[in-house]
Amino acid sequence: MKKVSLLSRIGAMLGSVLIVTALAACASAGGGSGHGGSGPDGPGSGSPEDITGNWKLVGGTDAKGDITSGSAVVTFTFNGQSSGGHGPCNSFGATATGTTTGTIAIVVGIHTEIACVDPELNANESRYFAALDKVTTAALDNGRLTLTGDGDTLTFTRATK
Repeated sequence: MKKVSLLSRIGAMLGSVLIVTALAACASAGGGSGHGGSGPDGPGSGSPEDITGNWKLVGGTDAKGDITSGSAVVTFTFNGQSSGGHGPCNSFGATATGTTTGTIAIVVGIHTEIACVDPELNANESRYFAALDKVTTAALDNGRLTLTGDGDTLTFTRATK
């Protein structure tokens, strides 16, 4: 049986608390049933340029090639300072300096440190977090959110949760 350090357990607990707090903030911001109106891109604040809400990764690329999630569900929730999501292996918190299309910045903060069984997923998670940190632009097209920065691209669709 593998021993887990106290620091890793504390980090995992803090990451979980941060994600729960972020999700609670998302629910309260929209009255518990989304974020206001609903347009062709799913729940949002009613503005066609608003990216607030939950997104699921459908593909990505960086200098090393494709960023894949394998069988894992990789997500990002935009809600300004209370943003975050889940990589292939770990939950994470983040801050986003925008919640509409155009110029945006994301800083990945605290995250759990649970290793995936599959080493390729571990590598893709690191690349996913690095790509998020490089994001400078958000664009919506036919219900897909594309985040780009420094040659990296992440593409998402609206998620229901």
